[in-house]
Amino acid sequence: MSRAKRRSAEKQSAGDEGSEEESSTAQLRSETRPKPEERARRAAFERHENLERCIANVEASGEKVFRGLVNTRVSLLNILSPSF
Repeated sequence: MSRAKRRSAEKQSAGDEGSEEESSTAQLRSETRPKPEERARRAAFERHENLERCIANVEASGEKVFRGLVNTRVSLLNILSPSF
């Protein structure tokens, strides 16, 4: 039996139990909403991910600066050393 047909049959057989069905629907809705703790956990996780990305960007920039310094040092040493 299809899902829609089952629901229709359940509603017809419930008849007077409509108030119970409404309360169960409201309960399902409240269960699907994220709880405040869950929202706070997700927000903290997102902030943590953003922080990780920022740290990775800083590390990449630091590596570029270090490479530039090493290249400059090599260039200066090449200039100062006599070539025969």
